[in-house]
Formats: sequence, C-alpha cells, structure tokens
Amino acid sequence: MLTGLNLVGIKQSATVNNMLVLVKIAILGLFIGYGIFQIHPQYYNEPSPNGVSGILQGAGFIFFAYLGFGRIAFLGEEVKNPEKNLPLAVLLSLTISIVVYVLTAFTAIGLQDYKILAQSGSPVTEAAEATGNLTIITAISFGALIATISVLLTNLIGLSRVSFAMARNKQLPQPVAKISSRFRTPYISILVMGAIMITIVAFSDLRQTAAITSFSIFTTHVIVNFCAFRLRKKRPNSTTFKSPFYPLLPLAGLVSCMILMFSLPVESWIIAIVVIGISSILYLIRLNF
Repeated sequence: MLTGLNLVGIKQSATVNNMLVLVKIAILGLFIGYGIFQIHPQYYNEPSPNGVSGILQGAGFIFFAYLGFGRIAFLGEEVKNPEKNLPLAVLLSLTISIVVYVLTAFTAIGLQDYKILAQSGSPVTEAAEATGNLTIITAISFGALIATISVLLTNLIGLSRVSFAMARNKQLPQPVAKISSRFRTPYISILVMGAIMITIVAFSDLRQTAAITSFSIFTTHVIVNFCAFRLRKKRPNSTTFKSPFYPLLPLAGLVSCMILMFSLPVESWIIAIVVIGISSILYLIRLNF
C-alpha cells in the first residue's frame, strides 16, 4: 500500500504522512497530558541506574529514530525554494521531535518502573497500562500502528530518492533511475526499496536491525563531518556551502558519533562493516568497468 502511494507521487505521500504525523502527535499529547498527573516520583530516584555506558548505549540504539531528519534533504528536487525551506524544515522538525521525545520518555518513566519498560516490546503501551485508563491504552496501541506506518512511509520516500540519485550518478544500475511517464516518480527505485523493506520487516530482529541501522547512520555522519573539514580546506571561498560555528559543529558531530558507535553491540559492527565493504567493492568495480 505504501509502495503504491509512493508510486503515485510525492505530494500525495507527503499529504498522507502529514496526516499520520498529526494523529501521532495528538495521541502522544493525550498520553503526556493525562499521564503527567499520574506519575510516581519514586521512579525518578535512579536517574542513571546503568551509568554513563547505559546512557550511551541507549542513545546509540535509538539514533535511527533521527534518520528522517537527514532524509528531508533528499527531497530537494521536489521542494519549492529548497535553499530556504529545507533547512527550516529540518530545524523545525528536529526541535518539535526532541520536545515530544523528552516529554514522552519523562511521562513513561514516571508511570512505570524502568525495569518493566526495559523488558517490554512496547514500553509506551506498558506505561499507558499503568494509568488504568482504557481510552489511553487503546489510543497508544493505535498510535503505535500509526507511528510504524509513518516511519515506513518516510523511509521509503527517502531511500527511493537516494537510490534514484545514485543510479543517476551511475553508482547503481541505470534502470533504477527510470521515471514514470505518468506520475513522474522514480518507480523502479520505489519498487526495489519497497521489496527490500518488506523483507527486512518480515525476517529481521528489531533490536539487531536498530543497532545495524544506527551504526550505518553513525558511519555516514562521521564521513559527512569529516568532509566538512575537507571541503572547507579545498574550497575556502565557497559560497554554496556554509558551516556555522566552524570547526566546532563538525568536530562535535565527528567525536559524538564515534563515541556512540562504540556503545553498540559487536555484531552490528561486523554486519555493517561487511555490508559497507561489499558496497565499496561493487562501487569500485562499476567505476572501473
């Protein structure tokens, strides 16, 4: 269904995704607004039960949740006035999400013991059940489904555009860059990415997938921040590329991403490195032949 929606067009996909996000925020707002008055202060007595390593590992695992912010930039060719609207969209969505994330986590931890939440496959639902309010529990369960659909939709939008751009730059087979004559969408890349996502959802372990995804994102961010230094050195007078507070921001990004990478399980390093290695070999072969 989501693949078909993407095939029709970015405008339709964005409209549906906006509706899903509004519903998701409204449900979380209901959870926070009701749950904040039901919290148990004693659950905050251990602010860091697993120490700094636990905080870093938790941050490393959930980093994939921030994947969508970078993918906003992938839609530059399909957005009006991208020089102004893309940075504004990234900053606004990041700020709103941070506020919602923090308030949701604060409320959930206050409603239920963190040990119970840690063992749950749906911790927010577990926290909602602690309120005893059937409406809140039902809303959160429905919201989890909406959130999953929204994440899959945005990932499909972003990944299909990335693969399309790579194919156009001859980094992937040329057929992937084909455009639908009717809908003007990269239909081959959408179908391929849709099939890959279905396979991952059907057969992968959620925890392992999250760790591998986060590791891959960290790797990308390390490279991007390193490239900021290289670009400033090679093109010091460039007017198209700007890096505010240079070199503080790229340095902070480089160091923080590398620290969080080391907090992830060893298997995520192994699998991600193998995938990156195979991709690099295939790219070099295609580049030379």
